[in-house]
Amino acid sequence: ETATSLGKRHGLHATGRLQWRLDGGDSLMLMPLYIWSQGDSAQQVACTGCADNSGNPLYDQARTASEDEFNLARLNGQWRSTLGQGTRLEMQGGLGRATHRSQSQRVESGGAPRTLDDSTHSVEDSAQLKAKLSTLLEGDHSLVTGLELEAAHRTDARTTLQNGLPLLSNSADAFDASTQRIAAFAQDEWNLSPNWSAHAGLRWEGIQTQGEGLNGETLTNRASVWTPLLHAVWKP
Repeated sequence: ETATSLGKRHGLHATGRLQWRLDGGDSLMLMPLYIWSQGDSAQQVACTGCADNSGNPLYDQARTASEDEFNLARLNGQWRSTLGQGTRLEMQGGLGRATHRSQSQRVESGGAPRTLDDSTHSVEDSAQLKAKLSTLLEGDHSLVTGLELEAAHRTDARTTLQNGLPLLSNSADAFDASTQRIAAFAQDEWNLSPNWSAHAGLRWEGIQTQGEGLNGETLTNRASVWTPLLHAVWKP
């Protein structure tokens, strides 16, 4: 078998940051992000003596053409505020959407002519929010509490045709899934010296995943975990 292929790809990666200084020492920041990628390829295959397990000839020549495109748009934000003497609030969040599309066609000639068409399309939406509250206590201690929320939803669809007919029993392979995650923590941050600090606390995290297939069956899984936190930090 001898194959020759040629591929091309183009892409764009753009990001930025907008920052405002507000009254009272507060700050607001927005960070947009956009990624685009597009590619295509072509392949020529010549095969001598290609046959199946029974010795039946398969093809002499094959041509494949494919293309794909990916898009990602996201907006992240951060807000920092001083609520009072020794108390700070920090919030971070983001919204995003990612899409991917691909399509390919393979045409085989000679022996047993065959055409294979394959196309896929997926969309994923995501959102997240984090909040952290820090309160300065006596003796160089700080009480830090936080909350994290995250959700994502993804759909995938695929169609495969052989000689214009579905290759499998169902022409479309679809999948729908979503996840939700929530976490909360509280910890004591203690500055032992200018070079050493220690963190101790407790964190809880729960996640739920849900998926749905072609037959309409929905599967849901939930899990959660408690995690003790103990860190030592050295600053040179």
